Amino acid sequence: MRKTVGIFGGTFDPIHIGHLRMALELKQQLALDEMRLLPCHQPPHRNAPQVSSGQRAEMLRLALQDCPDLYLDERELQRNKIAAQ
Repeated sequence: MRKTVGIFGGTFDPIHIGHLRMALELKQQLALDEMRLLPCHQPPHRNAPQVSSGQRAEMLRLALQDCPDLYLDERELQRNKIAAQ
């Protein structure tokens, strides 16, 4: 059986309760098996983030410690170019 996976992207600079609440609501309303938070390394629609990709990943890791329904997906942080528009 296939899992339904949601992808919630953003810069998360910084991560806040609004991000977490929206991701949880989407997971529940869409009856997803999994919701992944995917931080963007270099966003195409705004200036570079104030903190490094590593720091933003660590902030997400800490924010998700008590939230077993959400997962951090770091694949975009490995890119060295701006995301496609």
